[in-house]
Amino acid sequence: AEDGIRDYKVTGVQTCALPICIPINPVPPVAQVAMQPSGDFKEIRCGQELNGAFFGDDDEVELQSDLNCQDAGKVNGIVVSASKVTINLGKDFRVSGPAKVADRTGVGILLKGGARGVLVRRGIVQRFATGITDTGAGAGNAFEQLTVRSNTGDGLRLNAEGVRVDSLSIKANGGYGLRLLGNLGKVIACSTELNGLDGFRIDGTDAVLDGKIGRAHV
Repeated sequence: AEDGIRDYKVTGVQTCALPICIPINPVPPVAQVAMQPSGDFKEIRCGQELNGAFFGDDDEVELQSDLNCQDAGKVNGIVVSASKVTINLGKDFRVSGPAKVADRTGVGILLKGGARGVLVRRGIVQRFATGITDTGAGAGNAFEQLTVRSNTGDGLRLNAEGVRVDSLSIKANGGYGLRLLGNLGKVIACSTELNGLDGFRIDGTDAVLDGKIGRAHV
């Protein structure tokens, strides 16, 4: 074949054509973030715990790029153990797990231990086993203006007391769109569609004996 590689010392004979392979590099499981109010820039990795030492004197972290965990193995997206901090995913940035459904494990955003007063806002959380959850020991956490979609289990499964869920789009999750297991939760102006089970489920108890386990305005 004319596109083969000819040995100039041998007449009338050509070696076979060699295939050209271009390696496909996996997407690095890191994202750049801006720290506020200092304005410093850092990198975070999939599954990294954002604790008090990570924040230092700052109280907000804002994504400057997607955090893509599709090649990071069986890990969570963002883990938060600090209290009174803001996790700002940015208007268009994504925290993503694997594209293949069978590989979706872990949690997109996990509030760990006694994290209290955490605000998670904006951006997209998608393609994990659970989109957003907490371990139940904290309180007063809030979630605003997020899209939570295409997780194999619940979109949000919140165990802590006094959570506020405001202006979320929750869709195409395999379990419930939003499940509240703590007490005194508040849901405001959220939309759910195409979830495997109900859009909302409230399982809390009347811990303070006021006849209420939560409020929903949707």
